[in-house]
Amino acid sequence: MLKGKVIDLKEDGTAIIACKVNIGQFVHRQVKECYIDLIDSRPLSAQQRRMCYALINAIAEWSGSSQESIKQAFKMDFWAGRIDTLATYMCLVHKKCAVCGKRADLHHIDAIGMGNDRNEVQHLGREVLSLCREHHTEIHAIGKAEFMAKYHLNGGITADRTILKIYGLRR
Repeated sequence: MLKGKVIDLKEDGTAIIACKVNIGQFVHRQVKECYIDLIDSRPLSAQQRRMCYALINAIAEWSGSSQESIKQAFKMDFWAGRIDTLATYMCLVHKKCAVCGKRADLHHIDAIGMGNDRNEVQHLGREVLSLCREHHTEIHAIGKAEFMAKYHLNGGITADRTILKIYGLRR
């Protein structure tokens, strides 16, 4: 098994990963592909892990379900609440409209406002969404609340350094 570090995330969704390898093995075995297992850099402490399993065991005992089924139910519930956010983020990364999937530009949900210089404004931390020209015009015409309700969107994504880099924004 190899362990490396993510160096860069590109606009097309590919990642540059650096890790030490045995070049002889790669050449001899003609390695062309590999599996990558993502490691969450926020591990639980031993105390947190014990508390999680104590809760899972208590719920399983109370409900009559297996510990594994309770654990899976928690995982499904966790992802169900985040799938919209993940989809919206991936639309931003791939510059696709969050509504229709067409080529998109960055829309600031937290409006920059008239008279502000977009080159000087702080983009980091602002709520953004990727929208095609048609939907960008529509959100300005009908307003944020009505637009979000019409297309069942929960809002945008807080712009991070990856998003700023993809859209060529300095800060």
